[in-house]
Amino acid sequence: MIIPWLHTPYLNLTHVASKLYGSKSRLHTHRLQKKMNSILPFEQWELQQLEKIKHDLFYHLEQGTPTESVSQ
Repeated sequence: MIIPWLHTPYLNLTHVASKLYGSKSRLHTHRLQKKMNSILPFEQWELQQLEKIKHDLFYHLEQGTPTESVSQ
């Protein structure tokens, strides 16, 4: 499954992986990249969590607030 917003060039994958899996480990970032490239399938809970992350990210962008907390 391809999730188009994950392929945005300015998106910090380490941040998304840490929100999704709970830590900033390189293993989690690598795991997310594999799933983005359709090497591994996304699980249902991951898709639900990614939807929450997307809404949070877009909310901060719409508000025009500094995105320090989003891009960390």
